Amino acid sequence: APKDIKKKPRFFSVKELIVIFTLAKEPYRTIFQFLFLTGLRIGELSNLIWDDWDEEIQQLKIRVVSADKKKRVPGNKTKHEEFIPLCQDAIQILEIRRKTNDSDNFIFLNKAGNRLDDDNIYRNLKRLLIKENIKNGYPHTFRHTFASYLVIKGVSLYIVKELLRHKSIKETEIYSHLSQESTRSAVEMLRLPIS
Repeated sequence: APKDIKKKPRFFSVKELIVIFTLAKEPYRTIFQFLFLTGLRIGELSNLIWDDWDEEIQQLKIRVVSADKKKRVPGNKTKHEEFIPLCQDAIQILEIRRKTNDSDNFIFLNKAGNRLDDDNIYRNLKRLLIKENIKNGYPHTFRHTFASYLVIKGVSLYIVKELLRHKSIKETEIYSHLSQESTRSAVEMLRLPIS
């Protein structure tokens, strides 16, 4: 049987990210930045509560919750509790949110101070992308961008797999074409020893 050809993921260019992060209004600017910095799915982000952030070891817990769409309670796709480490920029976003957020429960809220839902994030991003003529972008594109930039920077697919919380490396292999650039840089560092 012919081998399945995986579609290359769409990710935002640096120029597109700058446009999005510059023109998005709060709280969506921060939400889009956090999606990019963590690789979270939007359902996972909108479900985050303050108890999920372990400030001491600087990581987030991704809980398993009901996926009941009527109650707008997003579920964790992998169906088991997981943890992700945070970079300094993501930590800074949480520290600022902690100071300005009136909720003692959810970390990210909409403009009205209510809990976010997936549709709210999707609509706000889509509106901005249409206005700026940025094609084929979705909230999930931030997750692809997170992974793509790590691979381009030379991070192993196995580490990216762990950060994305994929069950199998096969899921992560859609980013493998991006590692060619970093492997080229690596071999160009080789030099013959001079005696």
